[in-house]
Amino acid sequence: MFEIEARVPADVVPPINVTNTVTLNSDQGTRTALTSIRITVGGLPNTGEHPDVVLNETGRTLPLFMVGIGVMGGLFMAWRKYRALRSKSENTAR
Repeated sequence: MFEIEARVPADVVPPINVTNTVTLNSDQGTRTALTSIRITVGGLPNTGEHPDVVLNETGRTLPLFMVGIGVMGGLFMAWRKYRALRSKSENTAR
């Protein structure tokens, strides 16, 4: 038994027929197998495979990066405010 795998780009617009042809060359001769599927509506069939482009990792990384930048910006602003208040209190104490 042979298993035939066809990968279809995610931007395929239904309806479309997808045909996959496989050729086996051996010392016993050449064998060819052909299979077709029809994608009719919606997206591609759910095969259980992970997509080649993993959006989940990017979807998690960007918000964490933005939160990190926000925290660092808040700490920087608090540090500047502290320095300004300390400098002002040192000037009035003199």
